Amino acid sequence: MTRKKGILFVFVCISILFVLTACSTEIEEVESQESTSQSSQENTNGLQSHQIWSASSTDGLTWTYDNILAVDQASVSIPLLLEDGTIMLYYVDGSIMPSTIGCSESTDGGATFTKLGCEIEGTETVNVDPTIVLTDDGEYRLYYFAGTTDPENGIGDPASIQGDHTIKYATSEDGILFEEQGTVFTYNGLMDPDVFWTGEQYILYSATNVGKSVIATSDDGLEFTYYSDFPIERLGLAKPIILADGTFRMYAFNQNGQKEVLSLISEDGLSWTQEEGIRLEAPEDKEITDSQVIQLKDGAYKMFFKLSNPPASKI
Repeated sequence: MTRKKGILFVFVCISILFVLTACSTEIEEVESQESTSQSSQENTNGLQSHQIWSASSTDGLTWTYDNILAVDQASVSIPLLLEDGTIMLYYVDGSIMPSTIGCSESTDGGATFTKLGCEIEGTETVNVDPTIVLTDDGEYRLYYFAGTTDPENGIGDPASIQGDHTIKYATSEDGILFEEQGTVFTYNGLMDPDVFWTGEQYILYSATNVGKSVIATSDDGLEFTYYSDFPIERLGLAKPIILADGTFRMYAFNQNGQKEVLSLISEDGLSWTQEEGIRLEAPEDKEITDSQVIQLKDGAYKMFFKLSNPPASKI
């Protein structure tokens, strides 16, 4: 090879290397932008953007926003009123990863909440979607969806896994430190359970990932049997409250758009009729779900619910 050809060859190689380096840099920049965009979307629409707020009512039908943020970065809350007026609030804690069950308490009627170190000992599952019952003998009985994840196959949400899902329970003496006891119900696609003591039996309501909600019953709350599909479709169910006349009222959110909370009435907790009107509407730029109500010592009602951003596909 002559000197001139050698110089030309080196020049061509350097040019090719420069082009490849530039292309690699552009690809890395695009991937970085896509990653940032995806991360931003997850922060906007994931649990990190979910918040638990409250509303108040004197009659259980007409509601007013409290404009009080009870818990930030949290979802699927369930309140429990204690004898001394303390409000315990259990929820999916999205401030830690992986998300798990957390709890807070309020000693001022829901004006402020203090986060507690809620734990479940003896568990090996991904536990979310809590519901709680305080038994007559003072035992806190926490029920929850005990799921699994499969990160290697891109499954981070246990509710999205197909097949039978399990509801487990744990017990506690103080409502903070729980010990897992076992399984109470297994059914196809279970998620987000609510357990309710009617005074005669325990009733479990649960959504599923197969497009319906189901009802199960139990005499002792330790083993549930499927009873029926829930009679009204497209509702996000909740734990009912007992009214003065002995009937039950449930505050369910409308799954069509997730923009409003409705109410249902029942005499037995099994057959339900929707009441007229809307109990609470979401702000214009938010969705409202996971509505749960308790009646306070003074007779007033307090509703806790989740406000979140609509999915990107709706914006």
